[in-house]
Amino acid sequence: MNNKHIILVFALISGLFMACEKEAIEKTEFSDVGWYTSHFRETHLRTLQARNSYETFVDLSQGAVDHYWMVDSGIFFMDGGLVRNQPNIEKFIKNTTDTVTSESTIITYFSYGGDTLKVRLFNTFKDSVTFRGSPDKASDEVGLAGVVGSEWSDSLGLWVIDQTFLVSVYDTLTPLIEVFDMTGDVVYQNLTDTIPNEIDTLKIKEGDFLTFRDHTEWDRPDGRSLKVYDLETDEHVGNATGGGDAKFTFNQKAKYRMVFFASRKGKSLDADGVIVPGRTDSVSIPMIVDVDFSTEPFDLNNDAREFENDGVITITSTVDLKEFTGASGFTMTINGTDATANILDVSSEGTNSILVTTDVDYDYLDEVVLSYDGSSSIKNSSEFRSLDPFSMDVAVYDENILAQAGIDWDFSNNGKGWLLDELFTARAQGQDVTVSVVDDPLGVKGKVLKITLPNIVQNDVAEAAKFKSIEARLNSDNVNFPIAGMEKDANYTISIDYYVVDEDGGDDAILNPADAQPVTGAVANSNLVARMTADGAAKNPQIFMNSYTNLTVTKDWASSTKNQAANSAVVDGVDLRCLVQLTGKGKVSVYFDNFRVIKN
Repeated sequence: MNNKHIILVFALISGLFMACEKEAIEKTEFSDVGWYTSHFRETHLRTLQARNSYETFVDLSQGAVDHYWMVDSGIFFMDGGLVRNQPNIEKFIKNTTDTVTSESTIITYFSYGGDTLKVRLFNTFKDSVTFRGSPDKASDEVGLAGVVGSEWSDSLGLWVIDQTFLVSVYDTLTPLIEVFDMTGDVVYQNLTDTIPNEIDTLKIKEGDFLTFRDHTEWDRPDGRSLKVYDLETDEHVGNATGGGDAKFTFNQKAKYRMVFFASRKGKSLDADGVIVPGRTDSVSIPMIVDVDFSTEPFDLNNDAREFENDGVITITSTVDLKEFTGASGFTMTINGTDATANILDVSSEGTNSILVTTDVDYDYLDEVVLSYDGSSSIKNSSEFRSLDPFSMDVAVYDENILAQAGIDWDFSNNGKGWLLDELFTARAQGQDVTVSVVDDPLGVKGKVLKITLPNIVQNDVAEAAKFKSIEARLNSDNVNFPIAGMEKDANYTISIDYYVVDEDGGDDAILNPADAQPVTGAVANSNLVARMTADGAAKNPQIFMNSYTNLTVTKDWASSTKNQAANSAVVDGVDLRCLVQLTGKGKVSVYFDNFRVIKN
């Protein structure tokens, strides 16, 4: 049986009967309403990640006139006697056709995932009753107070409690894939039932590639990856990832096997306020890729990068190289000016890197281009293939820690490394907070980050003090974290440029809640926090360091720079946290650029 993750969502669904004012029925016995599930008594959104796909519901009501549980098709009632990690739980199903029972306690089995199913509790009473759950911050956020009152039914002449529990069942993933050769022919697919079970062999040459097309839909996947392994050593040699069709180039003579992975990223809260369980499932492609020697020229399929501020440019290659020293045919330009004379040596390092040593001091803002004309006999390890001419930009070393982590620190790369579609907000009172990468409205910079906070009307001082500020927090995706090697207690400079705009064109959007009057100086509760975190997966991450800046409407770009000692030797995330106090007179947009963290 497929394991399923069950998310239990306690949501109040209006009853079948409307409440009316009626004289109370004469009380003849004690009446009370209550229920209990495998996840306690709360009436707000809760999560149960079931080891087996069943859930228990208990009606604790007293003095009910009528009572029943009703379940959707696909949910089955079960006998008791289940134990933790019970195998073959299907044998405990009572009857697959029953959808209603009058038992007080039910154990429900969920036969399929990918959908939201309902479990309904219906009780009637002679007296008005009220269920009191566990109201807290979580229940407030979903608009529930933790209290469910009965409603009077004219047709029944009784008080009614009609409560529905929504259960979202997350199933295993079913990876589906097509594999194409270089001519576009399908060499493997598992979309139909006509797939042969035997392992096939596909013969290709060094430098040939295969294209992989993901067709996975079940159950709510959001990631995929194809991993390639050496058949003899079982060494993992590379991945094909990314959106759309993904390609993998086979550059070494060997035999390979392939495994396709589909994944669903776990989320603490999705757009509906539900916890989503993460999962990864895979399928082994029944095919051996047999790669033979080729005489075709090869390219490096990679980049040129300076890893330290030492004038050494490293070009990595996905093709194993025959080691060499003193190669010629390389040229270099810096900001369009020829700097070939500054190249001191070109040699291989091991079998997959070319080192270009220079004596020039360039900056991370400089545009450095390295080219090769093909005149040196740089060969692959089998010596059948020669390196093609190339010209590529050099990623010059940047002491900015964010640049080293692959974070788009100046937002020139469309926000790469930032979770633009998962902006965290708080106290926005149901109004939209937006984030995007846009052109600098002042025309001073290129692309910049823009966060717009809504128009919230604070009617008086007490109301303003209650909400204090709207919060927007943009997190990194942490793909290249953690960054190790940070020095605990060492001093670092954390800086960022910002520009704050009252979208109505004034300068009164940010207020001090103490007097609810426009101000022009630094304002309490309106600030920017640019921070790096350690243990960022925790609810309250340890702050590695942060830059706290009071925000006001600005007429031009401003900068925040703070020097701080690090609290940890490992950084696993970075975020921009913006808190703004609004008057209700207009939206406020905060623009960001040039986010840098540098060791002093």
